[in-house]
Amino acid sequence: MVTYLGRTGVYTLAALMGVTDVDPFIMGMTQSAGGVTSLKVASAAILIAAASNNLVKGIYAYVWSDRQTGVASLSLLGGLTLAGLSPLLWLA
Repeated sequence: MVTYLGRTGVYTLAALMGVTDVDPFIMGMTQSAGGVTSLKVASAAILIAAASNNLVKGIYAYVWSDRQTGVASLSLLGGLTLAGLSPLLWLA
């Protein structure tokens, strides 16, 4: 994947995959890690995809639930998104 998209393209795709199903993307990254894709790029892409998926779930909850539940869900999942992205500071 990195061969065709480059590192930035893989990270962008990871963020977009968070809107849909992250499992196939994560499986693809784990299978190519250490070979075609460097471990650093694969691990960062997995973190981005998982964090993006958490944020999208929070937005879904905010849009489709009552106000109190939506705000609580978005806040907690937004915090989880930030916590999930924090390891990128060490990978950079």
